[in-house]
Amino acid sequence: MIAVYDQYPSHPEQPGQYPAAPPVHRKPEVFESIGAGFKLALRNKLLCIGAVLGFVLAFSLIIFGIGFFFAWKSGGNSAEVGTAEYQTTLNIVSTVITLLFSLLYPFAYYGAVRIVDANGKIDGGEPFRPPHFKDTLLASLTLTVLSIVITGPLAFTGPSKLIALQIVSFVLTIALFFLYPFIAFWPYAASAGYGFQGGLKESIAIGKRHYFPILGLAIMLALITFAMTILGIITLVLWLVTIPLAMSVTWIAYAYFFRAASTPRQAITPLS
Repeated sequence: MIAVYDQYPSHPEQPGQYPAAPPVHRKPEVFESIGAGFKLALRNKLLCIGAVLGFVLAFSLIIFGIGFFFAWKSGGNSAEVGTAEYQTTLNIVSTVITLLFSLLYPFAYYGAVRIVDANGKIDGGEPFRPPHFKDTLLASLTLTVLSIVITGPLAFTGPSKLIALQIVSFVLTIALFFLYPFIAFWPYAASAGYGFQGGLKESIAIGKRHYFPILGLAIMLALITFAMTILGIITLVLWLVTIPLAMSVTWIAYAYFFRAASTPRQAITPLS
């Protein structure tokens, strides 16, 4: 059963006034957070619709970019382009699109936190008015760039001299996985008003208190996303629903866990 904080009414008393965060720490539960992710994502379809549009846009840009490059490179004869060059181009275009797509993440983080605070019932345009956009964007971009720098070499194929770099990248990727619980909530904390540095400190503090539950939450959400992605690919059409839904569930589940585990703080005041 999903716990709803008494401090979070279904509807705010007045526009622009929101209840404070829980006054005391409570032990966050992994399956409770995942359940809240599904329930609140389905209750507030706006986030899912936004995720659908964002995913389709990013996917379309990747396909268009790769197709345009090879059409230009081969002059209409795709056989002239080698597999290694194709893979390299795919990785470069995907990286660029990931960076561009990450510019939208602050809206998703803030929207997820507000959905949890308001029990899934928020104003339609509220996610697009984050009061702490700059701090959230900096935290989001930092994590995105860190992930690309560490894991990027694993995706590239090339000369044997890159093998050593790929081995280092693999080791750092494993290390990043085990360090993830300490940085998982950085952008969520930033969107909630903790600031750029304060958000990192709060995320680290949550990681220290709930390291293994956070690790379990990350693994479970990754498995759910993988399963829903496979389901979407198999059914050919449902991927337009399953993949964006998985994204929405992930954002909200993390936000729910964050609100349960974070230091008590005054609630967010949306921009007018």
